[in-house]
Amino acid sequence: MSPVVPPVASDVAVELFMDGTGAFPREPKLRYAAWAVTLVPGGVGTLDNHLILGGNVGGICQTSYRAELTAVLAAIQWATQRGQSVRLWGDCQGVVTGVRRLLRGLPLKRNRPHSDLWERPESLLGTMDTGMVQICKVVSHGQIAMATGPLEEWAYWHNQLTDLAAAEINKRRSSEFWTAWEGLARALDFHRALHGAILKMLLQSSWMAAGQNQTSKLQPFQVPNDEVNVVVPQSWTVPAKLVQRYGHVNMQHLHDWWSQSGTSMLQGDGQLVFISGIQIFVAFNLCTQYPGPWCHKKRWYASGQDAPVAARVPWGARCQWFLRMWKSYVKANQVLIPTRMTRPCSASVARWTVCYRMRWNKRLLDEVDTALFAQHGRQITSNCDVACLNAARTG
Repeated sequence: MSPVVPPVASDVAVELFMDGTGAFPREPKLRYAAWAVTLVPGGVGTLDNHLILGGNVGGICQTSYRAELTAVLAAIQWATQRGQSVRLWGDCQGVVTGVRRLLRGLPLKRNRPHSDLWERPESLLGTMDTGMVQICKVVSHGQIAMATGPLEEWAYWHNQLTDLAAAEINKRRSSEFWTAWEGLARALDFHRALHGAILKMLLQSSWMAAGQNQTSKLQPFQVPNDEVNVVVPQSWTVPAKLVQRYGHVNMQHLHDWWSQSGTSMLQGDGQLVFISGIQIFVAFNLCTQYPGPWCHKKRWYASGQDAPVAARVPWGARCQWFLRMWKSYVKANQVLIPTRMTRPCSASVARWTVCYRMRWNKRLLDEVDTALFAQHGRQITSNCDVACLNAARTG
């Protein structure tokens, strides 16, 4: 894609903005990416912006990073063909750092990811004076209202336009592409649902086998029903010190949920099983539709907008904060829930972790498993899998 290029002075560096985008970033099998390069013919401080290069990323690897790198390659090639000094602006730190190393004559690892593309800007830079190329980092998705000066406002303006151009290019694909992509999406949903059903069936078969053979190795999944129930209070209370520590909104959501469900989870008619922390967090989210809490440096927040940037981690990574608040709440009500390092009673969580002995009925177990399977399409086996989870329901 090469529209008519406005005339620019050949004896000064021209400003080129590069950006890449990838749809469905959390789904590698469905991801597709594109890139764009725009020219600012008037230089710093002007708002005129022209799209000069753009296209879709080819090959199996469809990532925003590869799109950004492809844009850099196209921009350097454009400058080389014209013998034009350029200043490149991009918002991908990895690409900016790599190009700066090449400009300083430093080598890059030959076996690094996307090395097939990294060799091409290296060869192009070798044919021209490296002083003709500069590269600057722009804050990714920087808001013009948040800029600290005229230069940042100007950079944010053109970076946003380039990002919009890349997103528009990413949508412009042939009908054959969309037919194939929609077929892949349907096949992926079908096979993930089939995989989840098979896992649930295998787990149920394992439970039946464990019930017939007490020496089965599946014993960590369940607890004998004849053990003494946990003693719970007649009514759950919220101590003022917990409200002061965790915040009123956080504690109110926790208290409303646990005062309705907690007693049945500890003394109900469900099977006595071990439940992992992420299962409890999902149950809390499904019931309250509350995606919090947020925490940073021992300060707690009831909204992601109020929390600092460092606290705005993915929902799954906030599980540890929720568990800290929940355990403090249970302990303050003088309730002791037995714990054990084991595999939880779950078709969706297949990892040894600290679990809590509770009474969950089959309906709740299945509901939580369905919510977890809906995101990964497979069992959770690592802390990374947990951290990448989104809220099951956010209202």
